Amino acid sequence: MADIKRIEREDDPERCLGMLMGDQCYNKSVPGTKYCAIHGGVQAEQRLVKQGYKNYQLKKFQAKLDRMSDSSAIKSLKEEVGILRMILEERLNQITDETDLVLNSQFIADMVMKIEKVVSSMTKLDMQLGQMLDKQALLQMAAGLSTIITEELKDPILVETVINKIGDLITATFVDKDLDDDDEA
Repeated sequence: MADIKRIEREDDPERCLGMLMGDQCYNKSVPGTKYCAIHGGVQAEQRLVKQGYKNYQLKKFQAKLDRMSDSSAIKSLKEEVGILRMILEERLNQITDETDLVLNSQFIADMVMKIEKVVSSMTKLDMQLGQMLDKQALLQMAAGLSTIITEELKDPILVETVINKIGDLITATFVDKDLDDDDEA
């Protein structure tokens, strides 16, 4: 039990606010509370300690969030996609026969849907942050490059060669991307 101390003066600012037989309690309140141990000051103190810990945790997490919000990596979901794919792969590696496959089918379906959702979100986020060029934007950029090359280079054969190489590079990029998309599907 907590150490209970009596007040020395009736107007003591630390006097317990609890009532005892129709009169105000004559004990000192538990530090940080308005009540003595008999009238719930210990429980109030424990609540204050618990609240203080919660406040500490909130401040700690807020500081971490503030540090992370300046990081460009926080705006990427690549790590989350990797984690989900590793979890799915681990579960698939544990499957030994058709029965295991059927028993795990709900988990597998849920993981595939989660991965698809995070990948979709990541793509939208990348587009919003301007970190990804869509096909139309890349073609517009190629057209602009062609104009610059035509204006700067005077040899028409060299201009045609450079523009053709840029076109081939863009075509190869989208063919490779389409193949990658087919592999992921």
